[in-house]
Parts: sequence; structure tokens; C-alpha cells
Amino acid sequence: MDFNECLAELRNSPSADRISDITTEILQHDLDLKTRLHVVTTYLQHIIPVYSSLKVNIKFKVRHLFLNTVGISQVLSHYNQAKHDIYFTFMKDLLIEPTALSSVIKSTNGNRLELTQVKSLFFGSKIFQVFEGKFTLDKYLHILCAQLVEASKAGLALPEYFLSFLTIHPIEAKFPLFDTFFTLSNFGYLKTAYREMSSLQKRKLITSYLLPYLARFTTAQNVSTVSNILSSLDITQIEDVVLLKSTELNHRELLYSVAFLISNKVKQVTKLLELWGADAYVKDTPVIHQEQLTTLILILVKHLEKPQKKDLSTDKAFLSAITTRLSSNDTTLRNYGMMVAKAVTDGEIEFTIEDEIQISLPRIDPSSPIAFEQLKLPSGISDLTIESRKETAQDSDNERDSDDENYDYDSDEDQSPPVFIKDLLTRLNDDKTPSITKLLSQTIRLVRQKSTFKTEIEFYSEELVSVLVGLINNYNEEKFDELKLNSIVSVIVVNPNIIKHVMTLLFTGDYSLQQRMIILSSISLSARELRGLDDSMIDKPEFDFPTNQIPQRQSKPSITEVPSEPKIMEITGDVADQGIGRGTITRVSRKLTNSKPTSKPNNFAKVAPKFFYPLFHAWSEGINMGAYNEMFIKHYLQTMELIVQAAYPCHGFEDMAAIMMSIKENSAMINV
Repeated sequence: MDFNECLAELRNSPSADRISDITTEILQHDLDLKTRLHVVTTYLQHIIPVYSSLKVNIKFKVRHLFLNTVGISQVLSHYNQAKHDIYFTFMKDLLIEPTALSSVIKSTNGNRLELTQVKSLFFGSKIFQVFEGKFTLDKYLHILCAQLVEASKAGLALPEYFLSFLTIHPIEAKFPLFDTFFTLSNFGYLKTAYREMSSLQKRKLITSYLLPYLARFTTAQNVSTVSNILSSLDITQIEDVVLLKSTELNHRELLYSVAFLISNKVKQVTKLLELWGADAYVKDTPVIHQEQLTTLILILVKHLEKPQKKDLSTDKAFLSAITTRLSSNDTTLRNYGMMVAKAVTDGEIEFTIEDEIQISLPRIDPSSPIAFEQLKLPSGISDLTIESRKETAQDSDNERDSDDENYDYDSDEDQSPPVFIKDLLTRLNDDKTPSITKLLSQTIRLVRQKSTFKTEIEFYSEELVSVLVGLINNYNEEKFDELKLNSIVSVIVVNPNIIKHVMTLLFTGDYSLQQRMIILSSISLSARELRGLDDSMIDKPEFDFPTNQIPQRQSKPSITEVPSEPKIMEITGDVADQGIGRGTITRVSRKLTNSKPTSKPNNFAKVAPKFFYPLFHAWSEGINMGAYNEMFIKHYLQTMELIVQAAYPCHGFEDMAAIMMSIKENSAMINV
């Protein structure tokens, strides 16, 4: 075959049949680099412009001519020069060719230089960067996942490609990858790639990507599934780092899943006690992190048999750790020491404290098949974020004055206000409810009335706050955003422990930008109210229950009065000038930062870390809100700053203030 003659014919507008014949002939030869470059350049200049008009079978042949590093590189080069959509269309067809990646890998014949180029083209995101704006990141990641599946089916060794895929976007890439391979048909391919990884690669995959992925989906119902997934991949060689990484993710059920798999629990408990009892760790580590490590130790101890505990109780690491803990000036840190001591000695050492960390080991069946379908967002989140996006009814026939700030409940001709939270939820979920704003006003009143009846509030808080966050003002009722914000704040203030669920909604719920902005505002405003600060936009209805006439049993005070603010609080930047929110999002009043601390009780000190650190951890992992990223990030940082302002005085305040200062300095450098 005379390549020069064939290429000359291609330059002279050949018929479709001749394009087909010539392409077939070329594909039968193993071309050297120079000839291949000549061929693909000729096709790009003379055949690709008419590619869209060719028959399907001819297109297929042309695509396979380009499934090599030279072909793809030249497509990118020509698009960079001409910016013509014909090259983008052709590249898109190449990428959705099922065997594209495997064909390109095979074309290298094991040449390491070319294999590195393959990784750079597909997973170093050269393709994605060249066609920036043409592909969404999500679409590109899903295309590559499909390619990895097909390449795995072809029996190719892909450990480096899996890790390279995950580095395309350190936060987002793990979700499509594990969603794709956590199926009965594909999980074996991931296991094969994992077995071929080095110990460092395994450690990277598990700690940096898989555990954060599992933390998003692990629930009390799927602990066994999560544990069996980790068991199938085998973490025995990296147990220590997996344990420590699990504590950073602040997820109890994930800790249960990981702890169950530890082969030598006594050994790992001993190592953890050495860290947990180190004087520097106790003094310098934020309390929220110490709480998580304490939880992990208690879980592992719960797995031990009595003889193992007895041996551990006389171990030097245990005795030293407990001594250090009990010597701490901080009550919380001492309590952690007492809890561990009680657990290890099976209560033989008695302390008059109530264990703040309760451990109840779930049932995990290592022999059960992996139910991948359980790796979904909890139904309480996914269902509520969709179904509770309730259309607020149009109140065209309502004779009440829409400008009234307070409703006269006694004169309500339609329906009396709900008395129980369960009834309130029924009305919030009822599409026939005539006025959502009135119901939101009732929500504020009812929730705050229930502040002395904690059991009812705590039982319904998760469902209630999920419904409130999901509400949408489709009929433009006045004061909707203000009342919705006040309702969410009321729930958080009455039950501060709900903040964990609120954070879950913020980071995993299917919400709009505006809904997420309101969640952030509610977090900061509730933090300030718990601290004892007043904000004019927060409604605190006053009422008098008949039960208030009954003498109440007095208990020992467990709250501290708020002293004057220290000078270290001067970290506010321009928050006082800007408030919270932009555009149509509810804004926080300037009074928010100008209000002076009073002698009101400070109920925020004990829970401040639970408000701050989830936001910090999400910030450190990266936050992506697409086109609205800058607006959301600014609001996010202001929320964190207001939480730090409200946090004084609490254990670990200096750590939070230092972290916030560092974040502000870094964000200023990137003009956030």
C-alpha cells in the first residue's frame, strides 16, 4: 500500500466509499510514529470536516484510527488552534466510544512513556481543560467511569488510573467512581485494581477517598454493608491510619463499621491510648477531635472480652493515659478519661458522672452479601428534600390583612393552632394548608413553647427541620423567608444537638443555593441566641403556660454567665458592614455584630465545636457551588466567623479563633 497515494486521494474530496476503503486499509497496518502523525493530520484537515455526514460504519472506522495518543493529541491541538466545534464533536464521539480508553492503552504496546501520556490525556484532565466549558465536570467524570469499566472488562491493569481519576477533582470525583463500581457487576473490577496497588496507593484510596465517600452514606441501617465493603478490599495492612482517618470524619456509624474489622483490637486500643493520653494531645487538640477519638476507643473496648479488658487495665499505656486525663483542668477532658476507665474496668472504678458518649454496638454480619443499593442518602433526607418542596397555597381568598405581623390565634376561624409537633408536621406536609406563612409563625411559637418539654422536641426535630428547610415560597407569600429562618432557628435553639442533622442537610441535601444560604443564616443566628445575644430579626414570642404557675424543681446550674468579650474577638473583618446574605437571600441585620453581650446564660459554650468544626472540615476539603460559588463561599465564611464570635468562652476557643484567622488570611489571598 502506498500511503502517500492514499493520503493524496483523501485530500481531493474522495467519496464516502473511498474514505471507508482507505481507512480500512490503514487500520490493518501498525504505523510508526511519523506515519501515524501524517495520517491523523490529513484526516483532521480533510475528513473530519465532513465527519458528521458519514455513515455510522464509516464513522466507527475513522474514530478507531484516532484511538491512540497521537490521534487524541492532534485533535486537541487542532481544536486549540481553530476552536472549531467539529473537533469538539469528534472528540465527544471518541470519548463515548465504549472501548476508547482500552484501545488507547493497548495501542501503546506497554511503552511506559506513552502510558504516562494516556494518563495525562484522560486523567490529567488535558482533554477536559482544552474543552473547558464544553463538558461539565460531572459529565466528564461519568464518561471516564464508563471507560474504566470497559477497560477493566478487557482485563487491563488499572490501579494507577483509578487513583489518577480521583485526583481530577479531590472532592467530586469519588462519588461517580464509587457509585459506578459499587454494584454487583462492577465491584470485582475495583477489587482487582485495589489488589494490584502498592500499600501507599491503597492507603491513599481508602483514607483520602473511600472513607469520606462512605461517611456520606453510612447509616445505622447499612453499617453491615459498609463494613463488608471495607472487608472485601482488605484494610489489615493499614488499620492504624484507617482508624485515625475515621475519627476525623465525625461519623459514629462509620466508626462502628471500621472498628468491627480490626484484627487485633487490643493492639490498636493500646496504640490509640498512647496518643489519646499524650500530654501534648490533651492540651493542644480541639475537644471535638478528642471526643471522636474517645468514641473510637470506647467502641473498640466494647468489642473486647473480659480477660482482654483486665489485661488492658494494668497496661502502662492505659494507666498513663488515664492519669494524664484525670490531671486535666478541663472538666470535659477529665470526663473522657473517667468514661474510658469505667469501660475498661467494667465499672469497677466508679465515677459519679453520666457517660456523655453512649456506645451500642450494631449487629454486623460478615457473611451477608453486600447490599450496594443501601448506599443511598438516608430516606429522611432525600425524601424530605424533594417531597417537602411544598408549593405554598395562594391565599387569594384570605380576608386577613397580609401585613399583619402577628396572627390572632384565638380568632382563627379555619383551624386552631397545632398543640403537638406531630400535628404541626402533618399540616406542613399538607398541600391544602391555606397559608404557609401563618403556619410558620405558629411553628415558631409552638417550638419555643415546647422548650421545657425536651422529649417531644428531640423526637421530632430531625423531621421538622428537614421539612422546614425544604419549603419553597412558590406563591410569594410575604415574610416567608423571615418566618422560615426563624422557625429553623427555633428548632436549633430548643434542641442544639440537632445541629449535626442540620449540617448533614447543608452538605448532602438536594437544595437550591437560596435554601443553603438560609441554612447557614440559621446556624449563625441560633449560635448567637444560644450564646445569649439578641438579634432584632429573631422572633421570641412571650407566653405563659399554666404549668408556669407550678413551682419547678430546681436543679444545679450547668450554664455559665457570659463575661465581657476579650480582645481576641477582634477577628470580625467586614462582617459587621456586610451582614449575611446577598440578593434576595435573607440578610442578617447590622445589629448582629453590634449587639452587646448581656448577663443572659451562655448555652452555646458546650456545643460551639459542633457548630464550627463541621463547617471547617467541609471548607478544608473544598466547597463547590458552581456558578454561585463566590456568593456561597462569602456567606459561608461569614457564618463561621460569627460562630467563632459567639463561641467565647468555651474550651478550644483559641483553636477555633486561630483556625478562623488562618482561613481569613488564605481566603483574602484568593480574593474571596
